[in-house]
Amino acid sequence: MKAFFFVILKKLCHFLLFFCFFALLLNAFNWILKTLLTLLQPMFNKNRTKIKQD
Repeated sequence: MKAFFFVILKKLCHFLLFFCFFALLLNAFNWILKTLLTLLQPMFNKNRTKIKQD
């Protein structure tokens, strides 16, 4: 019974570790995307003003 409990605990730990890693990866991707969008926004705005002027 004790071994069975440890197997479940081990699986749970692996799942939690994987979940945390996945969440961190998603967060990092989101941060990179936001940063890129903020950096590229002025460029898009310049293009928009050029189109409006034409």
